Parts: sequence; C-alpha cells; structure tokens
Amino acid sequence: MKINNIKKVVLLLMIMGVFLGINNVWAQGSANTGTTGRVNQGLPTDVKVNPTAERLTNPLKAGSVEEVIYLAVDLAVYFGVILAMLAIVFIGFKFVLAQGKPEEIKEAKMWFFYVIIGLAILISSKVIVEIIQNTFIQSGVVNKEVFKRN
Repeated sequence: MKINNIKKVVLLLMIMGVFLGINNVWAQGSANTGTTGRVNQGLPTDVKVNPTAERLTNPLKAGSVEEVIYLAVDLAVYFGVILAMLAIVFIGFKFVLAQGKPEEIKEAKMWFFYVIIGLAILISSKVIVEIIQNTFIQSGVVNKEVFKRN
C-alpha cells in the first residue's frame, strides 16, 4: 500500500471517529434523570434538584454573535502579530545567510512581502468583518438581531 493511501485511510478514520464521538455527549441530568442524562425509571419524580445546576454559564462572556466574532478576530490578530514578528526575525536571518546570493535574497524578499501582506490583512480584519456583516444584513441573508446584543 502506498504512503498516500495510508494517509487517506488514517484521515478518514479520524474524521469518522470525530463524527461518531459527537453522539456520546453527556449532560447534567434534570429531576427525573441521573447524572448521565438517561431517564432513571426507578427514581421518584419529586427529587429536588439545585436550579442553578441546570444553567450553563457562558465562558466567553459574550452576549451576542457579534461579540464572539470580534473576540475571535482579536485573538487571531494577537497571535498573528506575534507570528509575524517571529517571521520578520527569521527573514532577517535569511537575508544575512544569503551572503549576496541573488536567488536567496529574492526568496527572502518574497517572504518579507508575504509577511507584510499578512500583517495588512490582520490589521484590517475588523474592517473586513464589518464589511461581511453589513453585506449579510443588507442582502437579507442574516437578520440584524442575530448580531446584536439581546
């Protein structure tokens, strides 16, 4: 068997495992269920349960889809700028190690160009999100209330 075929089989098995594993999600039970979420037929139905135990807390502290999107964009910008700084340092080493060889200097310039383009996209990412959001709202694909805080 070829290596590429083995990689495809392993990838397919991993994807199937993820999709089959989604069904095995357990939640905290209510008054007539146990901790596994399955109905306990032998238990009485008048069992008292802490009402706060059934609530889910929002770990992101975001009240709308818009806030979640901006949080994701902020994280991407934060990590992207860090990676871009490391890439610029790496490119500096590439320039030094080129030692005047035109093909290696050309490659280092190409890397630098791509990093600068990536930084420009990162910096303007909030504007891009606003444009996409407004386009979806104005075209009628998404209702405006989906993005706004309740």
